[in-house]
Amino acid sequence: MTLVTVAPDRVALQAARTSLNTLDQTLLSQRHQLNALLGLTPDAVVPLATEPDLPRFDPATIRAGLATLPDRRPDLLALRLGYDAADEQLRVAILSQFPDLILGGSASSDSSKVINGGPNAQVGLPIFDHNQGNVAVARATRAQLHADYAARLAAATGTVGALLREYEQLAAQLAIARRDLPAARTAAARAQAAFGASNIDERGYVDLVSNRFAKEEEIMTLELALFDRQIAIQTLVGDGLPTADLPPEQAGTVR
Repeated sequence: MTLVTVAPDRVALQAARTSLNTLDQTLLSQRHQLNALLGLTPDAVVPLATEPDLPRFDPATIRAGLATLPDRRPDLLALRLGYDAADEQLRVAILSQFPDLILGGSASSDSSKVINGGPNAQVGLPIFDHNQGNVAVARATRAQLHADYAARLAAATGTVGALLREYEQLAAQLAIARRDLPAARTAAARAQAAFGASNIDERGYVDLVSNRFAKEEEIMTLELALFDRQIAIQTLVGDGLPTADLPPEQAGTVR
């Protein structure tokens, strides 16, 4: 064969070999990362499932469940409880503006039978600054926790919304790729038969077979991207976590 004749085969082989090497490198790197997370040596072999076992995923249900997100996410629950504690501390600081006033009486006598008695009054501090410093600190702490809670909730809701949109786009692209795969496989099979009968040139045969492999690789890439989005979304919304049953005084929204 001449170089012109064998060139398409060499190009296709090199492209396939490069893709395979890249995948092998990625797989080895991810295995090392997994072993490091598990506290194992890099050469330890961890048996992995051949098929992902993920819970049922419904974008509509995920969107509907965003309203109860603060009742499931542990970080949001902690911020809510922290805000409630800061709110109570502010109330205590406000009440402490008013000095304690204690009224009472006392009586005493000595060995000479002298009796002393009368009322007494006690006024506690602060009496001049009205505890304004502690009130300001408590109010600032509550405002900071409110801002943290609002920012965390907005970030989580926005991220979930963006990931859901990406998931829907990837799902639509995957549906199109799966729809086109049978035609690509049929064309590749016919090209192989035609090439064996010398009814098609080698360049056309290689292109049709390469198109089939590219379509199958595209489908696998889209499926992996869908799994990544699904896991990220279900983690962000706390899917599967129980809803916290807060006391009535703590079940309200952050003010």
